[in-house]
Amino acid sequence: MTKILKSSILISLLLIILVIPYFVFATPSPADRLTNVGEAGGYASADADTLAVFIGQIVNAFLSFLGIIFITLIILGGYKWMTARGNEEQAKEGTTILRRAIIGLIITAGSWAIWLFISTIIIG
Repeated sequence: MTKILKSSILISLLLIILVIPYFVFATPSPADRLTNVGEAGGYASADADTLAVFIGQIVNAFLSFLGIIFITLIILGGYKWMTARGNEEQAKEGTTILRRAIIGLIITAGSWAIWLFISTIIIG
C-alpha cells in the first residue's frame, strides 16, 4: 500500500512541476507587444476573437496536455523499469509503458506539427 502511495505522490508532484509554468503570466505576451507596435505604426489590428483562433487555442491546449501526460508516463515507466530489482514482470511492464508512452508522444508531436502546418500555412 505504501508503495502505491509513494508512486501516486511522486506522479502528482511531477505533474504539478510540469504544469506550473503554464500559469505564469508575469509579462505581456509577444503578440500584445507586436499589436501595440502595429497600432502605433498606423495599421489596424486583426480581430483575435475569431472562431479559427479559438479552435486553435483549444487544440494547442489539448495537445500540450497530452504531451504532459505522455512525459509523465515515460517517467513512470522508467521508474518501474529501474526499480524492478530483477522482477521480470515489473521490468516488462515498465518497458511496455515506456514503449507505449514514446509512441504516444511521437503521435502527439506529429499531430501538433500537422496542426501547426494547417493553422499557419493553409488557414493563416
